[in-house]
Amino acid sequence: MTKFKEMQTSYEEMGAIRKRAKDIVLEAKTSYREELSEITNDRLLSEEGKQQTKEKLSQRYRDVFLGEMMKIKDKATEAADKTIDLATKILLEDPAQPEETELAVFNQKLADLKTSLLLAPNPERGVESLQAFIEETSDPYLAKQLQSEFYDMAASIVKDGSAAEKVKLNDLYGRIKSKSMTDEQKRAETLKGLAESEKERDLLLNGGVHYNAINELLGRETAAYANKPHEYFDRMIDEHS
Repeated sequence: MTKFKEMQTSYEEMGAIRKRAKDIVLEAKTSYREELSEITNDRLLSEEGKQQTKEKLSQRYRDVFLGEMMKIKDKATEAADKTIDLATKILLEDPAQPEETELAVFNQKLADLKTSLLLAPNPERGVESLQAFIEETSDPYLAKQLQSEFYDMAASIVKDGSAAEKVKLNDLYGRIKSKSMTDEQKRAETLKGLAESEKERDLLLNGGVHYNAINELLGRETAAYANKPHEYFDRMIDEHS
Protein backbone atom coordinates (compact mmCIF):
# COMPACT_ATOMS: atom_id res chain seq x y z
CA MET A 1 0.00 0.00 0.00
CA THR A 2 1.37 3.42 -0.94
CA LYS A 3 1.76 6.17 1.65
CA PHE A 4 -1.01 8.11 -0.05
CA LYS A 5 -3.45 5.19 0.09
CA GLU A 6 -2.43 4.45 3.67
CA MET A 7 -3.07 8.09 4.58
CA GLN A 8 -6.54 7.97 3.00
CA THR A 9 -7.33 4.74 4.84
CA SER A 10 -6.25 6.21 8.19
CA TYR A 11 -8.40 9.28 7.62
CA GLU A 12 -11.43 7.16 6.76
CA GLU A 13 -10.81 5.00 9.84
CA MET A 14 -10.73 8.11 12.00
CA GLY A 15 -14.14 9.15 10.68
CA ALA A 16 -15.61 5.69 11.25
CA ILE A 17 -14.22 5.57 14.79
CA ARG A 18 -15.62 8.99 15.66
CA LYS A 19 -19.03 7.96 14.28
CA ARG A 20 -18.95 5.00 16.64
CA ALA A 21 -19.30 7.41 19.58
CA LYS A 22 -22.80 8.36 18.47
CA ASP A 23 -23.71 4.72 17.90
CA ILE A 24 -22.68 3.90 21.46
CA VAL A 25 -25.00 6.60 22.77
CA LEU A 26 -27.96 5.09 20.93
CA GLU A 27 -27.07 1.56 22.03
CA ALA A 28 -26.70 2.66 25.65
CA LYS A 29 -29.99 4.52 25.49
CA THR A 30 -31.87 1.44 24.31
CA SER A 31 -30.34 -1.12 26.68
CA TYR A 32 -30.38 1.21 29.70
CA ARG A 33 -34.09 1.92 29.35
CA GLU A 34 -34.82 -1.80 28.98
CA GLU A 35 -32.98 -2.62 32.21
CA LEU A 36 -34.51 0.36 33.97
CA SER A 37 -37.97 -0.83 32.98
CA GLU A 38 -37.25 -4.30 34.36
CA ILE A 39 -36.23 -2.81 37.71
CA THR A 40 -39.28 -0.57 37.83
CA ASN A 41 -41.60 -3.50 37.14
CA ASP A 42 -39.86 -5.92 39.53
CA ARG A 43 -42.50 -6.73 42.16
CA LEU A 44 -39.96 -8.47 44.38
CA LEU A 45 -38.13 -5.22 45.03
CA SER A 46 -39.26 -2.58 47.52
CA GLU A 47 -39.24 1.07 46.49
CA GLU A 48 -36.00 1.52 48.39
CA GLY A 49 -34.57 -1.60 46.75
CA LYS A 50 -35.58 -0.31 43.33
CA GLN A 51 -33.89 3.02 44.00
CA GLN A 52 -30.65 1.40 45.09
CA THR A 53 -30.67 -0.95 42.11
CA LYS A 54 -31.30 1.97 39.76
CA GLU A 55 -28.35 3.86 41.24
CA LYS A 56 -26.09 0.84 40.73
CA LEU A 57 -27.39 0.52 37.16
CA SER A 58 -26.65 4.15 36.46
CA GLN A 59 -23.12 3.85 37.87
CA ARG A 60 -22.44 0.70 35.85
CA TYR A 61 -23.62 2.30 32.62
CA ARG A 62 -21.61 5.43 33.38
CA ASP A 63 -18.40 3.44 33.79
CA VAL A 64 -19.05 1.29 30.73
CA PHE A 65 -20.09 4.24 28.56
CA LEU A 66 -17.12 6.43 29.54
CA GLY A 67 -14.80 3.45 29.15
CA GLU A 68 -16.00 3.00 25.57
CA MET A 69 -15.65 6.72 24.91
CA MET A 70 -12.07 6.59 26.18
CA LYS A 71 -11.27 3.74 23.79
CA ILE A 72 -12.83 5.66 20.91
CA LYS A 73 -10.95 8.82 21.74
CA ASP A 74 -7.64 6.94 21.90
CA LYS A 75 -8.26 5.12 18.61
CA ALA A 76 -9.47 8.29 16.85
CA THR A 77 -6.41 10.21 18.06
CA GLU A 78 -4.14 7.40 16.89
CA ALA A 79 -5.76 7.40 13.44
CA ALA A 80 -5.54 11.20 13.24
CA ASP A 81 -1.86 11.18 14.22
CA LYS A 82 -1.13 8.53 11.61
CA THR A 83 -2.94 10.56 8.95
CA ILE A 84 -1.01 13.70 9.90
CA ASP A 85 2.32 11.86 9.96
CA LEU A 86 1.79 10.25 6.55
CA ALA A 87 0.56 13.53 5.04
CA THR A 88 3.65 15.32 6.36
CA LYS A 89 5.92 12.71 4.77
CA ILE A 90 4.08 13.02 1.45
CA LEU A 91 4.39 16.81 1.55
CA LEU A 92 8.15 16.52 2.07
CA GLU A 93 8.63 14.34 -1.01
CA ASP A 94 10.14 15.87 -4.13
CA PRO A 95 8.02 15.71 -7.31
CA ALA A 96 9.31 13.54 -10.14
CA GLN A 97 12.13 15.19 -12.09
CA PRO A 98 11.38 16.01 -15.75
CA GLU A 99 13.62 15.01 -18.66
CA GLU A 100 17.13 16.48 -18.78
CA THR A 101 16.36 18.65 -21.80
CA GLU A 102 13.32 20.24 -20.16
CA LEU A 103 15.30 20.83 -16.97
CA ALA A 104 18.20 22.41 -18.87
CA VAL A 105 15.86 24.75 -20.77
CA PHE A 106 14.19 25.76 -17.50
CA ASN A 107 17.51 26.50 -15.81
CA GLN A 108 18.58 28.67 -18.72
CA LYS A 109 15.32 30.63 -18.63
CA LEU A 110 15.60 30.97 -14.85
CA ALA A 111 19.10 32.42 -15.19
CA ASP A 112 17.79 34.91 -17.75
CA LEU A 113 14.93 35.84 -15.44
CA LYS A 114 17.28 36.57 -12.53
CA THR A 115 19.30 38.89 -14.75
CA SER A 116 16.19 40.66 -16.05
CA LEU A 117 14.96 41.23 -12.48
CA LEU A 118 18.23 42.86 -11.50
CA LEU A 119 18.13 45.09 -14.57
CA ALA A 120 14.39 45.86 -14.46
CA PRO A 121 13.82 49.65 -14.77
CA ASN A 122 11.22 49.58 -11.97
CA PRO A 123 9.64 47.14 -9.48
CA GLU A 124 6.43 46.89 -11.51
CA ARG A 125 8.32 45.52 -14.52
CA GLY A 126 10.14 43.06 -12.28
CA VAL A 127 6.87 41.75 -10.83
CA GLU A 128 5.43 41.40 -14.34
CA SER A 129 8.43 39.37 -15.53
CA LEU A 130 8.30 37.09 -12.50
CA GLN A 131 4.56 36.60 -12.85
CA ALA A 132 4.89 35.66 -16.53
CA PHE A 133 7.56 33.09 -15.71
CA ILE A 134 5.48 31.57 -12.94
CA GLU A 135 2.43 31.30 -15.18
CA GLU A 136 4.35 29.38 -17.84
CA THR A 137 5.82 26.97 -15.24
CA SER A 138 3.49 24.02 -14.80
CA ASP A 139 5.71 21.08 -13.84
CA PRO A 140 5.68 20.60 -10.02
CA TYR A 141 9.42 19.77 -9.89
CA LEU A 142 10.35 22.92 -11.79
CA ALA A 143 7.91 24.98 -9.75
CA LYS A 144 9.60 23.74 -6.58
CA GLN A 145 12.98 24.82 -7.96
CA LEU A 146 11.51 28.23 -8.66
CA GLN A 147 10.05 28.35 -5.16
CA SER A 148 13.51 27.78 -3.66
CA GLU A 149 14.83 30.76 -5.66
CA PHE A 150 11.85 33.00 -4.92
CA TYR A 151 13.31 34.76 -1.88
CA ASP A 152 16.37 36.06 -3.71
CA MET A 153 14.34 37.10 -6.75
CA ALA A 154 11.73 38.86 -4.64
CA ALA A 155 14.48 40.62 -2.67
CA SER A 156 15.88 42.12 -5.87
CA ILE A 157 12.44 43.60 -6.57
CA VAL A 158 11.25 44.83 -3.17
CA LYS A 159 14.44 46.70 -2.30
CA ASP A 160 12.96 49.62 -4.23
CA GLY A 161 9.36 48.45 -4.28
CA SER A 162 6.27 49.68 -2.48
CA ALA A 163 3.84 47.86 -0.23
CA ALA A 164 1.73 47.15 -3.32
CA GLU A 165 4.59 45.19 -4.91
CA LYS A 166 5.03 43.19 -1.71
CA VAL A 167 1.35 42.24 -1.80
CA LYS A 168 1.68 41.11 -5.41
CA LEU A 169 4.82 39.12 -4.60
CA ASN A 170 3.08 37.43 -1.70
CA ASP A 171 0.28 36.38 -4.04
CA LEU A 172 2.82 35.09 -6.57
CA TYR A 173 4.56 33.07 -3.87
CA GLY A 174 1.28 31.43 -2.96
CA ARG A 175 0.76 30.65 -6.63
CA ILE A 176 4.16 29.05 -7.15
CA LYS A 177 3.86 27.15 -3.86
CA SER A 178 0.61 25.62 -5.09
CA LYS A 179 2.17 24.75 -8.46
CA SER A 180 5.11 23.04 -6.74
CA MET A 181 2.76 20.44 -5.23
CA THR A 182 1.50 17.35 -7.00
CA ASP A 183 -2.20 16.50 -6.91
CA GLU A 184 -1.47 13.90 -4.22
CA GLN A 185 0.39 16.46 -2.13
CA LYS A 186 -2.49 18.92 -2.39
CA ARG A 187 -4.86 16.19 -1.22
CA ALA A 188 -2.43 15.29 1.56
CA GLU A 189 -2.31 18.91 2.71
CA THR A 190 -6.12 19.01 2.82
CA LEU A 191 -6.42 15.74 4.77
CA LYS A 192 -3.70 16.85 7.17
CA GLY A 193 -5.64 20.01 8.00
CA LEU A 194 -8.89 18.08 8.39
CA ALA A 195 -7.25 15.46 10.63
CA GLU A 196 -5.71 18.16 12.83
CA SER A 197 -9.11 19.81 13.17
CA GLU A 198 -10.94 16.54 13.85
CA LYS A 199 -8.35 15.55 16.45
CA GLU A 200 -9.29 18.57 18.57
CA ARG A 201 -13.05 18.36 17.97
CA ASP A 202 -15.33 16.86 20.64
CA LEU A 203 -16.71 13.39 19.99
CA LEU A 204 -20.18 14.60 20.96
CA LEU A 205 -21.33 18.12 20.16
CA ASN A 206 -22.02 19.93 23.41
CA GLY A 207 -25.76 20.55 23.43
CA GLY A 208 -26.31 18.28 20.45
CA VAL A 209 -28.81 15.41 20.22
CA HIS A 210 -26.42 12.68 21.37
CA TYR A 211 -24.88 14.79 24.13
CA ASN A 212 -28.33 15.68 25.43
CA ALA A 213 -29.38 12.03 25.29
CA ILE A 214 -26.56 11.06 27.66
CA ASN A 215 -27.32 14.07 29.85
CA GLU A 216 -30.92 12.90 30.17
CA LEU A 217 -30.02 9.22 30.54
CA LEU A 218 -27.02 9.22 32.87
CA GLY A 219 -26.86 12.75 34.20
CA ARG A 220 -25.04 16.01 33.66
CA GLU A 221 -21.72 14.78 35.09
CA THR A 222 -21.53 11.81 32.72
CA ALA A 223 -22.34 14.05 29.76
CA ALA A 224 -19.65 16.50 30.89
CA TYR A 225 -17.05 13.70 30.86
CA ALA A 226 -18.19 12.22 27.52
CA ASN A 227 -15.62 14.30 25.61
CA LYS A 228 -12.89 13.97 28.25
CA PRO A 229 -13.28 10.42 29.60
CA HIS A 230 -9.64 10.18 30.66
CA GLU A 231 -10.27 12.88 33.25
CA TYR A 232 -13.12 10.84 34.73
CA PHE A 233 -11.02 7.72 35.21
CA ASP A 234 -8.07 9.75 36.50
CA ARG A 235 -10.42 11.20 39.08
CA MET A 236 -11.67 7.73 40.03
CA ILE A 237 -8.11 6.52 40.52
CA ASP A 238 -7.28 9.52 42.71
CA GLU A 239 -10.40 9.04 44.82
CA HIS A 240 -9.66 5.36 45.44
CA SER A 241 -5.91 5.61 45.93
